[in-house]
Amino acid sequence: MKQKSAGTTLLLNILLPGAGHIYASDGERWGLLAVNLTCAITGTFLVLPWVGNVICWILAPVQSSSITEEYNRRSLDAEEDALREEQDRRREAAEAKAAAEARAEANQAHQEETRAIDERRVTGEALARQLARLHALESTGVISDDELLQELRKITAKSVGGWTEESLADFLGPFAEMVQAGTITTSTLTTVKAIYAALQKHRPQASAR
Repeated sequence: MKQKSAGTTLLLNILLPGAGHIYASDGERWGLLAVNLTCAITGTFLVLPWVGNVICWILAPVQSSSITEEYNRRSLDAEEDALREEQDRRREAAEAKAAAEARAEANQAHQEETRAIDERRVTGEALARQLARLHALESTGVISDDELLQELRKITAKSVGGWTEESLADFLGPFAEMVQAGTITTSTLTTVKAIYAALQKHRPQASAR
């Protein structure tokens, strides 16, 4: 809101009592001018209303400074309120943005953690496929017995660092069929049971069902 001039208010009230009030209030204070004009019109026929005109001529200039200061004070208050509201709006927007970014970072961290956990998940079927492939290579002479043992140690070491949520029966199911078919030996199955026990120890709490 634009500031008003006390001098302009005074000049208008001297020229036409009440006009300064309207100027200094953006048209809100028109009562004094209405009274002044009413007294002037009725004073054409009666003497008493001229007393009202005199009062208006005295009152209007006297009040010029106070009503201008009041308007300017309300104007400054309104500007300060608008500034505070804008600051509050910006702060809320910044807080909302920061909260959204924090949630996004938390979600991303959670997803990365979930991916890392899932990458270490070991299933009996997957482990059985790896062992069956190694034994097939060994039985066809592609790799030697020593190479087979080395690969088995690697698979065991890698698997022990992971986890599983399968029950023992579900985990060993694929291996039972391999033992019956003669694909793997019972000693290898003993190693698989040891791997399962290690996987259960590393089972994440969040993944337990």
